[in-house]
Order: sequence, then C-alpha cells, then structure tokens
Amino acid sequence: MNMTVTTNILPKILKILAIECPGIILHIMEDSGPAVARKVISGEVEFGVAPLTEHHSALLFEECYKDKFVMIAHSSHTLLNRDQLTWQSIARENFIKMYPNSGTRKLIENALMGRQIYLHGTFEVTHRPALLGLVANNLGISAVPHLSSSNVVDPPIATREISGPVISRSIGIITNRNTNLSPAAAKLKTIVKNVFENQIF
Repeated sequence: MNMTVTTNILPKILKILAIECPGIILHIMEDSGPAVARKVISGEVEFGVAPLTEHHSALLFEECYKDKFVMIAHSSHTLLNRDQLTWQSIARENFIKMYPNSGTRKLIENALMGRQIYLHGTFEVTHRPALLGLVANNLGISAVPHLSSSNVVDPPIATREISGPVISRSIGIITNRNTNLSPAAAKLKTIVKNVFENQIF
C-alpha cells in the first residue's frame, strides 16, 4: 500500500479482517505508488492499494476512491479568508513542492499545464513530513491529497478545498492479470473495496 492508505485506512481494514477472518497473517509493505505497482508486477506482493501513475500491460487497476487535492497553509495565511480558492490564486504564492519524480507533483503539474498555470516556490522536499513542517512554520503553502491531510494534527496548519480545476488522484486496487489471488488475499481485497466504497474512514 502507498503510505497514505497505510496510515489512514489500513487500521480500519485490519479491524474488519480480524473479525471476519481471525488468524490470517499479513505481510504489509508501504511504499510509493510506482513502487507498489512494481512489486505487484514482480510477484513480491499479491496485490497493491495505491494510485497507478504508470500503466503496464500486466496490471489491472480497479478504482476505489477519488482523492481530491486540498491546499494546506499556516492558519494565519490570508488565502484562507477567500470565499473561493483557485489554483490561479495559489500560483501567486510561495508553493512548496515535492521532489520532481513525485507522482502527486506530476499529477498537479500535468493538470495545470494545459491551463498555463505554473506553481513557483523556493523550497522542494522529498517527504511529506518535511513539507508539513515548512507549512507549519509559515514558510509557504502547498497542496496534498485530502487523505494525506486528514491526519494533520498540527494546530498551525489549515486545509481548504480548491476549485478551478478540481484535481484528484485515483486510488485503487492493483493486481497482476497473469496471476490469481490466494483465498486470503481475495478476502482482503473484498474488504478493501468495501471500506473504500462505504468510506469507512
């Protein structure tokens, strides 16, 4: 699973699994979306739960959830006072970016490129905790998927929905079309789908 799913949704999944299928032993690996896909292709894991940023002929992707991007900013930031927040208004601020190969960064930049909206900033980080630390110290603003913001408990950080355009990433179940799931993995996959469909998080 990618790190967002592991942190925010996996505990709910495992609680249900423990009730319905007690005694099953799981080996859970958390990684970036592209790495999750590679592990499914290689057979290192039976299936993955993550965004699929690069398509591969061996993979099947079942979308489970549209994760919209939200702005995160210091709670004193003036953008939070706007009735409506757009990417154009965000582009005028010091925008803290993830590293260039980040799937979320590529998704945002590709979505905005067609509208000729470009995000500029003085800081670039590799991991989300560093990004949150900079935002909490009012060194810039950023945008993260909603699920990533749901566990932000630092009081100085506030989140806001963004319109024009709405950008989201698809989180889903990644399987290898050339292999069959074990009965235990198939059961777990069903629980994962139900948790997402009913938004038990």
